Amino acid sequence: MKHFLAFFLALFIAIGSFSQVPSLQVEDASGSLFDLPDLFQNDTNYGIVIWSAQDPPSIGAFDDYNTYYNTWNSTYNVEFIIINIDDALPQQDVIDFYENHGWTYELYFASSTETLQAFDINSIPYIYLVNMDQQIVFEVAGWLQGNLLGEEISQMFTVGLGDIGSANIDAFSNENILFLNFDQVYSNISIELFSLQGKRTFQRSFASVSPGDKMLQFGNNSNERISTLVIRSGIDVLVTKKVFLSAK
Repeated sequence: MKHFLAFFLALFIAIGSFSQVPSLQVEDASGSLFDLPDLFQNDTNYGIVIWSAQDPPSIGAFDDYNTYYNTWNSTYNVEFIIINIDDALPQQDVIDFYENHGWTYELYFASSTETLQAFDINSIPYIYLVNMDQQIVFEVAGWLQGNLLGEEISQMFTVGLGDIGSANIDAFSNENILFLNFDQVYSNISIELFSLQGKRTFQRSFASVSPGDKMLQFGNNSNERISTLVIRSGIDVLVTKKVFLSAK
């Protein structure tokens, strides 16, 4: 019985803990050297992708993620660091390849052997999500499609509480009713609420909305008094703002 309990205690600790980003020397496009963890800022979440310009899944993933990247960055404060491990290719060739694709991720270079050893992986592309404490909270081997990676990002990272967005949309809540006032017609609308821990607690979608009021009922199953409202039209963020919830 003691061995049984010890096993599950160890399993619980393993599941509840996160790995730290390993030390790895990386080089930027201008030739400056850094230790990978030193690149991180305390107020930013990160995606790290180990990749090769000769690997079709890596290229496909970056082209795919480019569609979502501005939304991920503005809504979840995520920046992507992509680490190229093409030892045999001139760095300028990789830089030209990167620029020709129109990618805006942060590009770095590292030794393939050192990178694979540091992260203990043997395939690419390999994707990590890293929170503001430099903890790896999610990882996956291969090209995870952008819509699926976006779901992981939305669950792992706290949505920023600052009011952003260019749309003039009023919002408040009372007695678990969300009141919205739209200033114009919008199509392909997604309305979401997130807890302060970044967990999505409510989602509704509409093909279109008309100017005027809309009321949506939601359940507040926590003791939190503040939630984050995110309204999108397609992939464009219209509004991100905090709303106060009714007490449980």
